[in-house]
Amino acid sequence: MWPVNPVGAIILAQTTQPSPPPKSLEWCFETIKGVQLCQETLAECLELHQANIEIASSRCKRIEPPEIQISPTEPPAPPNAEKQTPTKR
Repeated sequence: MWPVNPVGAIILAQTTQPSPPPKSLEWCFETIKGVQLCQETLAECLELHQANIEIASSRCKRIEPPEIQISPTEPPAPPNAEKQTPTKR
């Protein structure tokens, strides 16, 4: 019988994990000002679209929400010092 290597068992256990569930999709439409209005279901989107029919510029479409990515190797950028106004005391 082969001895079990704990490190190898951990790596093997991690690689056999099921993939994460797919991202949820949203139903959105655009307004004449280019703003996207979104809901979780088609029925909710259609209801919102109907309530805003005078400003809607597209039909309800199924889209994937944008993914926010933070790079683990790069620190967040510092705030721009030129745009900050000094506080007076």
